Amino acid sequence: MVKLKELKLQENKLCQLNKLEILRLGKNNLQHLPNQIGNLVNLKELIIAENQLIDLPESFGKLIGLKELLLTKNRLSGLPQSIGEMSNVKILDVSQNQLESVPESIQYM
Repeated sequence: MVKLKELKLQENKLCQLNKLEILRLGKNNLQHLPNQIGNLVNLKELIIAENQLIDLPESFGKLIGLKELLLTKNRLSGLPQSIGEMSNVKILDVSQNQLESVPESIQYM
């Protein structure tokens, strides 16, 4: 795919893969995630490091099966309040972002 100029994946069913357990989207220059990412309730590992994410959808909190969430090296200035609902997360890495604060709900993780 070195010569690929454009890849459009809009309106696909990637977020309907509700049995998916591992999703690695690192180094893709992603700026946003679809709200439907919250439908991936069986995810255990989500790696979205080294992108250009500026925010996360509120539906992120529905990923209650997550054990590992890597969001390093993005442009996040905050995290959704719903992140506290992810009580199974054992590894959370949000280093090298632009966080100004974290929601109080993070204490429930």
